[in-house]
Amino acid sequence: EINIVDERLIFLKCDISDERELFKVCENNLADIDVFIANAGCGKFAKVEKFDLLDVRNLFEINLIANFQILKQILPHMKARNHGKIIFISSDADNQGFDEGTAYCASKFGLKGLSKALRVELDGTNIGVTTISPGRVDTNFNGKKEGDRPHSLKALDIANIIQFIISLPERCNVESIEVKSIYE
Repeated sequence: EINIVDERLIFLKCDISDERELFKVCENNLADIDVFIANAGCGKFAKVEKFDLLDVRNLFEINLIANFQILKQILPHMKARNHGKIIFISSDADNQGFDEGTAYCASKFGLKGLSKALRVELDGTNIGVTTISPGRVDTNFNGKKEGDRPHSLKALDIANIIQFIISLPERCNVESIEVKSIYE
């Protein structure tokens, strides 16, 4: 699904766990991308011995592998233009473990590692790579409803951080941002 907000802002929406759908959306829509925001993610939480291997694969597919596949499609265009910003929305789970979060944390640690390695790979280009690692955000994530976590960050808080990163001159790259609610 493609939603054109204006001539400068296009949302490409697809099931990133479906490789065919992902490539179909990417194949005709990437040549002029200036900013890629990787915001898809999923979570499942349980003790290691209770995890089904299929659930672990699904977590890694959505939280890490799909981002890698999209990058493979986007990077040639950004490199050809020597211009762009890549922003990964991760989680504070990319730098700390927690009970029943082993698979989720591993997928988010992987995303942060992807971001760090990509930054090195793109050294000397005008392509910036940022990882935003928010704490709890009051969204529908993990079966919650907006409003269930009133003291948490709001989606608008993360959107404002993204807007700030995008507004910076090309010579500036914010490598990572860790952000939490002051109430948590």
